[in-house]
Amino acid sequence: MDVPHTPEERRRQHELVRERFTRTAEQFGQFSLSVRAVEAEHLARLAMPYVLSPPRATALDVACGPGTFTVAFASRVRRMIGLDLTPAFLPPAREAAARKGLRGVSFVCGQGESLPWRPATFDVVVTAYSLHHMAAPERVLAEMHRVLKPNGVLALADLMVPGDPDPQASAAHNAIEIARDASHVRTLFATDVRALIEGAGFSLRAVEVSERLRSFTGWMQIAGWRPGDAPFAEARRLMEVHQHEDRTGFLPRAIATGSGPDIEFIQTSLFVAAQK
Repeated sequence: MDVPHTPEERRRQHELVRERFTRTAEQFGQFSLSVRAVEAEHLARLAMPYVLSPPRATALDVACGPGTFTVAFASRVRRMIGLDLTPAFLPPAREAAARKGLRGVSFVCGQGESLPWRPATFDVVVTAYSLHHMAAPERVLAEMHRVLKPNGVLALADLMVPGDPDPQASAAHNAIEIARDASHVRTLFATDVRALIEGAGFSLRAVEVSERLRSFTGWMQIAGWRPGDAPFAEARRLMEVHQHEDRTGFLPRAIATGSGPDIEFIQTSLFVAAQK
């Protein structure tokens, strides 16, 4: 799969991400702040033991979205900043922090390839479910490494293709993701994510894999699609191709629901704590 790397291709990718999440900010925000709150706590518990002095720590959440992971880490540090490319996410993120009564939390608009902070500014940098939307994830990880203090901690969660690296499995998996969401670039294998993190200069401290059972219809609705929409039909067609001989790692299977037939599948995530 070709991955965009030129400045113009990266700019177009930023526009795709901003358009997609502006359009679905409400649906995605509701999903993330409810369902992913447990995952945010999990990542915080995984990473924070490696932070040298949490009560005095400053943290940054890159691609913070509606603030799900920002809130989880903000309750454990002195100062927290959430940064996102999509302005529509910042108001709900501020509201999420206010509902928790958190102080020392702020949100700004920006992108991860050029973080507007000096080297060695933060004790913790977080990014969650963003890597697969990045045109140049290695550039973003390098920026995270730059703004971390010595011994600073990277906390990362993202989708992954399960199993050993296989070009055909990758192509099949990502074809479904892209049919659902044009701003999706590539879901990686765990070994690829680890190589990117280590290539940016980090040392891995903890790595965990998690699986979540998903409803196809619910998954599509979060992306803003309904039955009858062309992206819904194409993603479903591709998912159905792999119901009997799966090459995607989704392990899809047909199910009956009260509202009609659906597909249930497994979504696999990787949680990583690494240190500068």
